[in-house]
Amino acid sequence: MKNKLSMDEFKELYISEIPMYKAWGEYVKTYILEGLIDLEIDKDKIIKIPVEPRIKAIDSIIEKAFIRKSYEDPYNMITDKVGIRFVVLLESQIKIIKALIEDNENWDYSEDVDYIKNKTETPELFTYQSVHYIVRNRNELTFNEYNITQGTPCEIQVRTLEQHAYAEISHDMIYKKNANINSEVKRFLARSMALNEATDDLFERVYTLMEKEKIKYYKFTNAFKTYIDFNNMSEKINKSLYDMVEEIVNNHNISVEQVQNFIVSKPFITENITLKSSRYIIYQQPIIYLIYYLAKSHSSELIESWDLTEDLLAPVFSDLGISYGEY
Repeated sequence: MKNKLSMDEFKELYISEIPMYKAWGEYVKTYILEGLIDLEIDKDKIIKIPVEPRIKAIDSIIEKAFIRKSYEDPYNMITDKVGIRFVVLLESQIKIIKALIEDNENWDYSEDVDYIKNKTETPELFTYQSVHYIVRNRNELTFNEYNITQGTPCEIQVRTLEQHAYAEISHDMIYKKNANINSEVKRFLARSMALNEATDDLFERVYTLMEKEKIKYYKFTNAFKTYIDFNNMSEKINKSLYDMVEEIVNNHNISVEQVQNFIVSKPFITENITLKSSRYIIYQQPIIYLIYYLAKSHSSELIESWDLTEDLLAPVFSDLGISYGEY
């Protein structure tokens, strides 16, 4: 039996419930973002577009309910009255958001579209969509002073930046199908789909390589912290020092163990670092141990890569009995 709401009644009811839908969207947003914090993930490094619940425009929902689609019960069957979108940098980060969505005991979820799953199960069918969920609260709840009726839907989209760009261009043609698109546009769109997916893959590979380099940096830093309490360490300065010499470390495949053996063989280095830490800021950084090692084993390359003033590096050479002016 079809819903008996007239268009005016539908509109009036929807307007009256908009504050509830906004509150429900804010609840969903808050849960996901706080979930990232609980996982000790910097949300600003994952979420690339500000997250804000979007309420479906009145004219748009009226068109959908009474013109564009045929529903038995349009008011209750339309599930995107409120929607929220999480745009991430990498495809692997989609999985983090998916896990948070699927691990909330306060709502039930249905997964309408899973781009990653579709790509695996039907690789011959090229699509480029977001991950789509509908979540409904299991019980009535209150958020931001609004009561949210049990079973209120919220649409969640999770997509990469590349998927977002594609969706913004193709939305009207792919989803609304309200225009006759010529073959040239379709061909260009298909090419963009392939290029965007390739870009997603390349971003993922670059990110993975960069994370491996970060792991190496943290291994050096944590190992050197065992010799001295670097209480005044600056993460930014310490990382900048490492970045300056990273190419040397990689070119010579220098390991933490090599530097540690060097440190043990020259105990005066730790004494000198302690004495000079009050005068020179680089001596307050754990990577200073690596600088000493490179000054001894790869002097010319260290000087060539050094971006700071000479007066900061010269004392390292002096401590090792090496004349800085020779290089």
